[in-house]
Amino acid sequence: MNVSPSQTLADFIGAIGADQPTPGCGSAGALALALAAACARKSMIISARHRDGDPTLAAAADRCAAISEAALYGVALDAEHFAAFIHSHGGGKPVRDLRADADALLAEAVELRRLLSAHQEVIDRSLAADAAAALALTTAFEEIVRRNMVELA
Repeated sequence: MNVSPSQTLADFIGAIGADQPTPGCGSAGALALALAAACARKSMIISARHRDGDPTLAAAADRCAAISEAALYGVALDAEHFAAFIHSHGGGKPVRDLRADADALLAEAVELRRLLSAHQEVIDRSLAADAAAALALTTAFEEIVRRNMVELA
């Protein structure tokens, strides 16, 4: 099954649980990062509004939106590259592609953690759970990537 932006979440979850190799945990991990960035954005954009439109916080929220978009792109890319990996019997360019995908999204995760850390003091208390969820989802993404990279070694 191909992964596409027009696919419903229910279809995507069904595809992950299907008896086919892709999409799999790499795509699920990328989705976790997209959700993390969305939760972080919510905590920042609403907090910015509560702080009279704090431009620094609003800019951080915009960066979270960009991270979420990059991670969503990573969902489809992982599925595509993992399919190539399977067809190549585990070597060459598909492995390099999967590692490059992981490295790019890990850099986004580092940036998301930096944004959350830099703005934690000004995130509205009512949105602390969103910020905490962003961190937990980021950690889940990182653990999935680490496990996948061990399997590719």
